[in-house]
Amino acid sequence: MADNLRWGLAAVLALHGLVHFLGVAKGFGLAEVRQLTEPISRLGGVGWLAAGLAMLLTAGLLGASSPTWLWVAPVAAVLSQAMIVSSWSDAKAGTLFNVLLVVAAAWAFATEGPWNVRAQHRDGVDGPVAEAQP
Repeated sequence: MADNLRWGLAAVLALHGLVHFLGVAKGFGLAEVRQLTEPISRLGGVGWLAAGLAMLLTAGLLGASSPTWLWVAPVAAVLSQAMIVSSWSDAKAGTLFNVLLVVAAAWAFATEGPWNVRAQHRDGVDGPVAEAQP
């Protein structure tokens, strides 16, 4: 993934993760969050926290060019979407960011993941060549 695209996506994911902390603040009564009109329980606050942390972890791994982001991204998207659905009228716009994350992760997995054409070619060419050298 190109550096500009990678950093841009990481920044968007980090911001999306931080927005989840509004649900944490409301769920634990840490702040009055007027933008969130639906009630959020403490357990809901834990869910918002998990989703926010997973999204921030995904952003950090992506920013660090760690291939692990491809495995964390779907978990972050599912957690995030579950929380969005629980407060749909307030948070439905977040679905766009989760769709962006899933599409980007699927594209990166297809083009850079362990089973893409380049990896298969590299394994098919480099493997026998490396074994043949003394």
